Amino acid sequence: MLLDRVAGYVADAAGASVDHIKVVLLLFAAVPLSLVYPYLPPSTRSPLVHIYSLALVTVFCCFTLPWTNGFLQLLASSIVTWCIVKVGVKQKWGASMQWIVFAVALGHLTFKQVPDALNIIAFMRDPTFSKIDISGSHLVLVMKLHSFACSVYDGQRPLEELDETQKASRIPEVPGLLPFLGYAFFMPSMLVGPSFTYASYDAFTSHRLFAKEQAAGGKTPPKVVDPTVIPPGRRRKAAKRLLTGVFFLVIYSLYGGQYNMARLLDSSFVKGKSFWAKFVFMNIAGAFARFKYYAVWCIAYVLLDSWNMNANVWLRECIYKRLAKKGRKPGFKSTQITFIVSALWHGVNPCYLMTFVLGGFCQAVNRSLRAGVRPFALPPGALTTPSSIGTPVPMPKVDVQPGDKSAPPPRNLPKVKLQPPPQTPIKTLYDIVGTICTLTTLNFAVVPFLLLDARLSIRAWREVDFYALYMIFIPFLVLNVFGGVGVLKKYQKRRDRKRTEREEEQERRRIEWEAREERKRQLRGEGLPSLGLDVEEMLREEEEEERRAAAAAAGQSEGKKEL
Repeated sequence: MLLDRVAGYVADAAGASVDHIKVVLLLFAAVPLSLVYPYLPPSTRSPLVHIYSLALVTVFCCFTLPWTNGFLQLLASSIVTWCIVKVGVKQKWGASMQWIVFAVALGHLTFKQVPDALNIIAFMRDPTFSKIDISGSHLVLVMKLHSFACSVYDGQRPLEELDETQKASRIPEVPGLLPFLGYAFFMPSMLVGPSFTYASYDAFTSHRLFAKEQAAGGKTPPKVVDPTVIPPGRRRKAAKRLLTGVFFLVIYSLYGGQYNMARLLDSSFVKGKSFWAKFVFMNIAGAFARFKYYAVWCIAYVLLDSWNMNANVWLRECIYKRLAKKGRKPGFKSTQITFIVSALWHGVNPCYLMTFVLGGFCQAVNRSLRAGVRPFALPPGALTTPSSIGTPVPMPKVDVQPGDKSAPPPRNLPKVKLQPPPQTPIKTLYDIVGTICTLTTLNFAVVPFLLLDARLSIRAWREVDFYALYMIFIPFLVLNVFGGVGVLKKYQKRRDRKRTEREEEQERRRIEWEAREERKRQLRGEGLPSLGLDVEEMLREEEEEERRAAAAAAGQSEGKKEL
C-alpha cells in the first residue's frame, strides 16, 4: 500500500515508528479532506455530510490503520449511548441519565486500558511505544458521548436553571442515530480530537454557522440566508496554524531526544550537576515534552476551524460544575474529583493520579493566592477582572436553502470588553513571580505523566529535591488548612474600609469647600450669568445713593451752622 511505503520511508529517515508516522500523515491528509464540509449540502436537506464523515473514518481505521476491532468497539459504545439517552428522555430519568452515560463510557474505556497497563511483558518488549492504537480516539469519544448526554439533559431543564454555556449547547430533542454517529465520528476530530458539543456540530453541518444576511434582488428587504458564505481569512488562518504545528513538530524532532525527562534517571548525566542545573534541565525537558502535543493540537485546530481543542471544557462543563449542589459553588472536593476523573480518563496507571491529584492541589493553592494575596498587589478597593468564557451564540433552527427567507442567525452581537485591573509595580512583580512558579510547578508535576513509572518518577523528583512539593503544600497548609485566607480577607476588608472612610472624608471636605466657594461666588454675583450684571449695578446704585445722601446731609448741617 502506498501509505505504508511512504510511512516506512519517512520513519526510517526520522528514526520514528511507522504507526506514529501513519497517524501524522493522516492528520495532514485530513486537512484538504476537511475543506469539503462547507460545500456539502446542509444536513437539514441531505444526510451526505454525516455519511461522508463515517466513510472517511471507516477507511482510516479499518483499511489504513489496523484499528478495525477498536473501531467496532467505539461504534458499539456510541450506539449504546444513543439508546440510553433516547430511553432516558422518554422515561424521564433526569440528571441520572448523564451520569449513567458517563459511567458506561468511562467504564468501557477503563476496561480497555487495564489490559494495556498490566501487560508488562509487552511494555518491556516495546519500551519506546512504537505501536499506536485507537486509545486516543476513544478518549475523545468519551468526552463527546458524555457531553452529548449532558446537553440533552440540559434541553429538558428550564432555561432559568441554565447558564449561558448550557443554553448555547442544550439539545431540546434527541437527534436521529445517523446525525449522532456523524457527530461521534466526525472525521477531522477522530484521530486526536478535539471534542466539541453536538450543538456546534449541528450548526456546522446545517450551514447555520456560515449563514449571512443578504439583500434579495438588490433590495434591502427581505433578508435571505446565503449558505455559501465562508468566514473570511479562513484558509489563511488555517495555514498559519498548520505551519505553527509543523514548527513545533520539527523542534520536538530535533531536540526532544536531547531534552528528555528520562535523562534525569541517568546517573552519568546527573553526576556532578548542581541543583540549579538539574532544575533548569527539568523545566526545559518539560517544555519540549509539551511541544509534541502543541503540534498535534495546532494541526487539529486547522481541521476544526478554531473550535476548542482540549479536555478542560468537558471537565469544567460536564464534571466540575455538575458536582456542586444546586445554589452552591464548586469547592475543593469538586476540584479534586474533577482531577481524579481526568486521571482515570487518561488511564489506570498510578502515575496519572500522581500528576492530576498534584494538579488539584495546585488549583486550590492558585485560588487561595488569588483570593487572599493578589488583592494586596492592587490598590485598595480595586476590582479584579472577572473571568470570561466565550460561549457560542445559540443558532436558530433554520432550514438553509438558497432563497429561503427564514430568519437568519444573529449578527453583529455586542462584544463585552473587560477592563484589566490597574497594573501597579507590585502587580507586575506578582504576575512575573506567579508565571514562573506556575511553569516550574507544572514541569515538576508532569514527570509521572511522561515517565509512566511511579518509582522512576519519585527518583526524578528526588534529583531536584522535591522543590515543587514545598511550593504547593506549604501555601496550601498556611492558606487553606490553618485559615490564612480568612485572616487575609479580614485584613483586606479593614484596609478597604479605611480607604473608603478616608475617601468619604475627603469627599465630604471637598463638598463643604465647594459649597462655601459657591456661597462666596453668589454673594459676589459670580456664577449667575443672567443676574450677575443686575446685582453689580444694584450695588453701584446703592453706593451712589449713599454718597448723595451723605452729601445732602452734610450740606444741610452746614446750612444750619450758617444760620
